[in-house]
Amino acid sequence: MGKELYCKEIKLEAVQYVLSGHSYRQASEKFKISTTPIEKWVNAYKIHGEKGLESRNTARQKELDGQFRLNVIKYKNKHGLSCTQTASLFCLDVVTISRWDKKYHEKGEDAFMSDKNNQKISIKAKQKDNNSESVLENQILAAENRRLKMENEYLKKLNALIQERENS
Repeated sequence: MGKELYCKEIKLEAVQYVLSGHSYRQASEKFKISTTPIEKWVNAYKIHGEKGLESRNTARQKELDGQFRLNVIKYKNKHGLSCTQTASLFCLDVVTISRWDKKYHEKGEDAFMSDKNNQKISIKAKQKDNNSESVLENQILAAENRRLKMENEYLKKLNALIQERENS
């Protein structure tokens, strides 16, 4: 991946513009940015808040261990998610998820384990798998909960604005 094209402040401004009732096209024209990244930013913001707008650079993604990668792909497959949905949910890059998914289908679970520690990690991974999945599930539920709370607050504010206009 290349360097980050847009800073977090621009992304946040574009997201807030859309969430305040403007269309993706209007935001695109105002900020001189294609609608595609704006849609991705809005979706990421709805799920993860401002954290979803932070850079998803590959240096950070390389730090993710094999067990985490395996859990992400297992979650994707278990819930029938696309690479785009999975990337959005875990705040990762779509290309990265696609690469992990291909690697998993070609080599299975061992694809994410280093060659040196393959046997040791596989045994530990199987032991920790159930615990890791529940932790991952909790993280996903917490993100969904945050998204729903934000959506609820947004709808309350929208309703208040509508009431205010009707009373005027």
